[in-house]
Amino acid sequence: MKAAQAVLAGLDMEQKELEQEQAFVVRASARFAHFLQNNGILAVNDGVEDYITFQIQEQDDIIAEGRRKGVDLKVNLGLKEGLKSQLDFFSQEKKILMEQLTKANKEDGGGVSAAEVHTQMQKIMALPHLGSFFKQARKAHQDAEKITRSSFQEQRVRTANKKGGWWKCW
Repeated sequence: MKAAQAVLAGLDMEQKELEQEQAFVVRASARFAHFLQNNGILAVNDGVEDYITFQIQEQDDIIAEGRRKGVDLKVNLGLKEGLKSQLDFFSQEKKILMEQLTKANKEDGGGVSAAEVHTQMQKIMALPHLGSFFKQARKAHQDAEKITRSSFQEQRVRTANKKGGWWKCW
């Protein structure tokens, strides 16, 4: 009985820690959104909602045509439900971010420096439960950036000149 109570107490403690980390990440996201907003970058891609809505309409058309032809529509119906879930999830995330953005604007006018964004990221990566996820995401981004940089970088090429020597060209 005591062992079960200890496990439940541990789970309660972990749940509280996770809720605190989630609240911190939401606040940090709002601060980052301020930084983006103040530097002329959209914090939320409004095109996502339009795109998902368009895809849902496309699936409606495909489903209607499939019903007319008597085609199996399980895949399309599943895809439509998945798109609806994505749209709901995106809308909820956008609502939370915009609420936090408005709240932060009222509190400090929205001025956020690049140094503060960096500090917030360091704090997020130090979180006991969620920090490792953000560290992995950062490493994946850095690795992808290195590959992209090396793939699309100009290289020096030596070409032959009229005298049989080599010229250095860009």
